[in-house]
Amino acid sequence: MNKLITIGAVLLLLIAVLVQAQEPSISLTAREAAQQHKAQEIGTFSDGLRAKNNGNDKRAVAIWLPLAENGHARAQFTLGYMYNQAIYFQRDDQKAINWWQKAAKNGYVDAQQALGMLLYLGSPSVPKDPTRAAKWNKRAADNGNAFGQLYIGVQFGMGNGVGKDLNKAQKYLQLAVAQGNQEAVKMLAAVNDELASGTGSAGYQKGMQAYVKGDYKKARKILEREANNNDAKSQFTLGSMYKLGQGSSKNDKTAVKWFKKAAAQNHPKAQSSLGLAYLQGEGIKQSDEKAFELFQKAADQGETVAYVNLGFCYANGRGVTKDYKKAITLYEKGVEAGLAAAQFGLGELVELGLGAPQNDKVAAKLYQMAVDQGYSDAMVSLGILTDEGRGVAQDSKRAVELFQRAAELDNPLAAVYLGRAYITGTGIAKNSETGVQWVKNGAEGGDLWGMQMLAQLYLEGKGVPQNKAKAVDWFEKAAYAGSASAQTDLGILYEYGDGVRANGNKRDFWFEKATDRGYAKAQYWRGLIYAKNGKFNKAKSWYEKAYAQGYQQAGVALQDIASGKAQSDYKTEKKRSMKAARARRAAERSSDPWGFAAAARRRQSICRANVGHSAFGYRDNNGSWRCN
Repeated sequence: MNKLITIGAVLLLLIAVLVQAQEPSISLTAREAAQQHKAQEIGTFSDGLRAKNNGNDKRAVAIWLPLAENGHARAQFTLGYMYNQAIYFQRDDQKAINWWQKAAKNGYVDAQQALGMLLYLGSPSVPKDPTRAAKWNKRAADNGNAFGQLYIGVQFGMGNGVGKDLNKAQKYLQLAVAQGNQEAVKMLAAVNDELASGTGSAGYQKGMQAYVKGDYKKARKILEREANNNDAKSQFTLGSMYKLGQGSSKNDKTAVKWFKKAAAQNHPKAQSSLGLAYLQGEGIKQSDEKAFELFQKAADQGETVAYVNLGFCYANGRGVTKDYKKAITLYEKGVEAGLAAAQFGLGELVELGLGAPQNDKVAAKLYQMAVDQGYSDAMVSLGILTDEGRGVAQDSKRAVELFQRAAELDNPLAAVYLGRAYITGTGIAKNSETGVQWVKNGAEGGDLWGMQMLAQLYLEGKGVPQNKAKAVDWFEKAAYAGSASAQTDLGILYEYGDGVRANGNKRDFWFEKATDRGYAKAQYWRGLIYAKNGKFNKAKSWYEKAYAQGYQQAGVALQDIASGKAQSDYKTEKKRSMKAARARRAAERSSDPWGFAAAARRRQSICRANVGHSAFGYRDNNGSWRCN
């Protein structure tokens, strides 16, 4: 099983403890009091903290060590932390345990929790000891520590180090949730689900014991046997393992096979997972309608993840008519359950003012809730708000940090934003080379904006050597993937012959694709092409569509048609073109008075356009087509 909380998050908590925790009241003997008085002549704990904050670790340790030896719990905890984090000392988790154990016995709650966590998770020098971990996690939990409540809740829920007791697990996880612990929200949902649906067969429980210990191959073998005996819980868990590549290589089709079997037995989580497979077209033919139907079945059974998926369907018109208010209602249920995807989805609708009053501050708060759970899409959205100063204080440096976190989680859009920050030097030192690499990462990850930005960089030679062929290649990838903006830009390249041979048919093909999506810039360009050919009524129709969407250049073009300027310019350009054509033909006649060269060029053109069929060509001995 994955670690339930990142070490980094715990360390942040412990650092805060170093600064904020209050010294506990400890009863000392007369001898101990005298020893502590002697230690305090060297300095108080606060003196050590000031030395530490000023970068003088040696002085801090010189103060804290005698305090710790004389029973000062906070000093004991702090020395244990320093050994655990290799601050001043070399890392030594055994010494960390020794100091934390002394502080824990002195009633220092954060030491109890730190000790329980280290014994539960283990380290290179400390083997996992769930039984001892449970003792200290429970003591920390009973003393009100949220992480202690989380860990002992997990241990009771899994029967790891203590006897399995879902009611006790529920009790402790509820306490952790009440203190705002987001990891506890997820675990509580799992415990509540198990309380509602039962613990499963004996074989399922045995398989899950192997799973919890990280022995995925053994777990898969046991669960597969149970799944073949039609145990729905085993079928769902087995499908999830194939989906994640646990105990075998990742296999979406096999995952779908098991999700289907469990869903047929009305297993709500399997229905939700199968719906997601249909929605994304992973392991099965894509179908929005089937996805929506399965999400609805799961939601009717109270499956909270299904609420979020249904909300997404209503917000985006996937398998159902778009309805933002229904989406918000469903997302709110997910938010109440603490689901990051729901927090993000609701934040998006509030930010855009869809189905609810527009409010950047509320959106930012919702995004932050999801960010706290490591949701990368929310990191990107909060980064954008932070960079623009909407709903939160403007801070480009913090925005970059958010983009960086999300990009490191393989979020392609975050990689593009991070790349742009490096290229422009916004919130971080300018570095075009690094920026281009991040943009490329985003483009290769499938982000359409990233593909288009990379194409533009190659086209203009910014941060990379100019390469119009690569530019066209990336524009085409984005265009074929459905980007109306890229389709329009590609059409413009074909109009001017920039990086490609000018081609009116391909130009019109891409402009039409983009206008089918209602893209204003493409509508303007279709109008422009009609105007260049003197078809002003059709031009006016396209300009009006673009202008209705706020495309200002279309407004100027409409004014030119209304004033007659466009028509006059067309006539002038037509006369100039005709004059140039006559001059060109005259020059050709002077160098080719009998027209032989021109005829040869026409034959070549016809031959190339009709490979294998033209009378002006033939196939050589190698089967290659040659033109006379």
